Amino acid sequence: MESAKLAEVHNSQNVNIKPLYEASSSIKTSIFRGFATVFIILLSINPLFSYEIDAKVIKIIDGDSILVNSKNKKIEIRLKDIDAPEIKQAYGQKSKQNLSKYILNKKVSIKYSKKDHYGRVLGTVFYKGEDINLLQVKDGYAWFYEKYSNKKEYKIAMKLAKKIKKGLWSAKKPLPPWEYGKRYKR
Repeated sequence: MESAKLAEVHNSQNVNIKPLYEASSSIKTSIFRGFATVFIILLSINPLFSYEIDAKVIKIIDGDSILVNSKNKKIEIRLKDIDAPEIKQAYGQKSKQNLSKYILNKKVSIKYSKKDHYGRVLGTVFYKGEDINLLQVKDGYAWFYEKYSNKKEYKIAMKLAKKIKKGLWSAKKPLPPWEYGKRYKR
């Protein structure tokens, strides 16, 4: 009933409404460009569209950063979804040593979709199919970075490490790296 009234109003005002398939080519082009732009934006931000690097770990920088060699090119990797203590911070050296025992001088696979604001590849490191980023959290040598991630297994791993006072969680009040950075200017 309402659509009949709407059509009656349009007809009384001599408004000519055409279906999209009858629209002019310039309108169709504008619509297509709009959809194409949205698609490109979604494509660039969607983490489902990721890349993979196969490389050898040549240096452990700290508990959440490594240097790899892939096809004779050195690439700095920042482990995604975690934040480890800074080197000069309590547990910083232990976090670095923990990461070293897993992957130093090993061939790894890094899955990533973007770089961070320092130009480092922001990725998840795998060694023999195991998520090394998650191991750092499970072992109590990194925080799950809830601010930038929603990975449930990381959250659960951190809760368990806290509960059993593993790694840095054995300290009374471990200071998160983002707080350490604010207090002691990196």
